[in-house]
Amino acid sequence: MSKILKSPPPSLSDCVEKIQPTSLAVEEYKAVISWSVKLSSGRATESDYEQFKLWRASDPANEAAWQKLQALEANVVAMPKSAKSVAVEALDAATQARSTRLGRRKAVKMLSLGILGLTTSAYLLNNIGSWNFVASYDTRIGKKIRIQLADGTNLLLNTNTQIEVHYSWLKREILFNTGEIYIETGQDRSFPIGRRPFWVQTAHAGLKAIGTRFAVEQDTSRTRLHVSEGTVAIHTSDEPVYAYANETYAIFDDKPKPVKTLDATFDPVAWVDGVLVAREMRLDAFVTELTRYESILITCDKSVADLRVSGVFQLNRPDPVNHALMALVKTLPVQLVQQTPVGITIIKK
Repeated sequence: MSKILKSPPPSLSDCVEKIQPTSLAVEEYKAVISWSVKLSSGRATESDYEQFKLWRASDPANEAAWQKLQALEANVVAMPKSAKSVAVEALDAATQARSTRLGRRKAVKMLSLGILGLTTSAYLLNNIGSWNFVASYDTRIGKKIRIQLADGTNLLLNTNTQIEVHYSWLKREILFNTGEIYIETGQDRSFPIGRRPFWVQTAHAGLKAIGTRFAVEQDTSRTRLHVSEGTVAIHTSDEPVYAYANETYAIFDDKPKPVKTLDATFDPVAWVDGVLVAREMRLDAFVTELTRYESILITCDKSVADLRVSGVFQLNRPDPVNHALMALVKTLPVQLVQQTPVGITIIKK
């Protein structure tokens, strides 16, 4: 299961140590801070960006000054856009301090406080704010539950499923432990700065939803994704692969890329409507799927494993597995042998 590691923001002394501009001339320092403020404000125009490019190209010292500032920013944690105003205001104040002859040391101190405010705001918003939400949900064998989350997302957990929900300021995330789930992603309308990314993390891949409805099943060997609507980006170690409506992919540990599958014998989302739909499905594959809904061991003798099953089998009725087995006996040349109180073998009649 994935773990989220949370670290506190850096101390003020750490920030000050990283931003001492000992190798920058005063004018270069003033210019690079001014450009940082303008480009981070969200109000920069295309003309501003063109002028910025010209400024960097006009003097190697300007480019060197900008790279030093970028090295600093690489040490700052990622944060939502609204928290950037803390740093922008502090950087702007630092520039004004120099223009009013408050001195370079005062400007550095104000810049340090701005960086500290930036990292602290990001940490608090992402870990302690009202948008932070963590919960676990699970179902027993044969049971399903529906859950609606605060962002409007609807979850349907199938039999024997366990997940964790981790919502923060930066993203919405489902940590998938086992089982199967159907997801209708919400619009996240109440979030103040736009829709947060929606991720599902399984043992085999990260799945990024792009306005969609989709099903995910995970077992020890693979993750299966079926998209009903919209798009899901599959992230493994390689470039993402995009799955579109009515497409199914399998992701394996031993394969570098997701594998697109086409199984006309089985409907991967029929369970959402409480049924198991088989179309010329192999008997052994059908039995494997059926036993997910009851604590019972059913095996197929090799002589009947490749017989074909077709039909719509109700999962919401009492004792769904027994009813399905009785239907098999009536429609196929097979019989059931009770091996143990919870073990049945299907053999040739």
